Amino acid sequence: MDIIYVSGFGRSGSTLVESLLQKDYNAIGLGELYFIWDRGFLKNEKCTCGTPFRDCSYWSDVLKNAFGAIDEPKAKHFDAVFKSARGNRPSFHSLPGQLESVSTEFKDISQRLYGAINETLDGQALIDSSKYPLFGAALSQTNGLNVKPLHVFRDPRAVAHSWSKKKKRPEGSGKGAYMSRSKLTLSSIWRWKWFNHGAEQLGTQMHLPYLSVCYEDFCDASERHMKRIAEFYDLKRRATPFSGAWHSVSGNPARFEGSLGSIRKDEAWKEQLPGLAKIQIDLTCMTQFNHMRTGALTSQN
Repeated sequence: MDIIYVSGFGRSGSTLVESLLQKDYNAIGLGELYFIWDRGFLKNEKCTCGTPFRDCSYWSDVLKNAFGAIDEPKAKHFDAVFKSARGNRPSFHSLPGQLESVSTEFKDISQRLYGAINETLDGQALIDSSKYPLFGAALSQTNGLNVKPLHVFRDPRAVAHSWSKKKKRPEGSGKGAYMSRSKLTLSSIWRWKWFNHGAEQLGTQMHLPYLSVCYEDFCDASERHMKRIAEFYDLKRRATPFSGAWHSVSGNPARFEGSLGSIRKDEAWKEQLPGLAKIQIDLTCMTQFNHMRTGALTSQN
């Protein structure tokens, strides 16, 4: 089973890339499957089809085929197993060295879950936008899962600005009604560096088929980048654009807003990001960003 594993830090354009791949190529985007137990089953947030997760016929069939009956205690246990595979805390240590903590039970749960999903795909590739580096590495150690990372990254100044804003999550309620925020620029900086460092390791240390794309460059030439991504992952173009119900777990609110059809580069940070934040990011992130961007552009040649 081929899994295009979208890695990188949140608010970097992964939902945009996922939706466009699904629209035009034989791949199905199911969102951030890492959250299937927490935000999906336990919190019963809405699937992108508009139905609460536990009432969605697609997800009900997947879970039934994979595990039979699922109750809350079992879902809580599965969620704990998935969280352990993500890692208890972010680490800059090598991914292979961290895999010792991944349990056999995680591999069994993943094999059954992704196997049941595969039965619904009709030969199409799965796009999993879970992003967490160690989770992707752990999936790659599961029998039957052919994990191919797609690293989507964005200018850290734009990302920090996006994480500072308060934005509603249409699928959430209560405390989950709004997307997570980072009011402190240093928090966004630290996580941007960690997520992107780990995303690169999926290629350099896990030796998985790896491709990277910069959000800004993607927006400037989306069709060219889409063809490049499709060729790398051996995706065939659809005869007609995808028009069925989209079933995904977690992701950007744009999934519900109908705003993914047009590509518009968001550069509001240039006017709205405070000067001190720009200085902090310039000093800590821009060398890494420029290195990643150069690498992504070089790989096109």
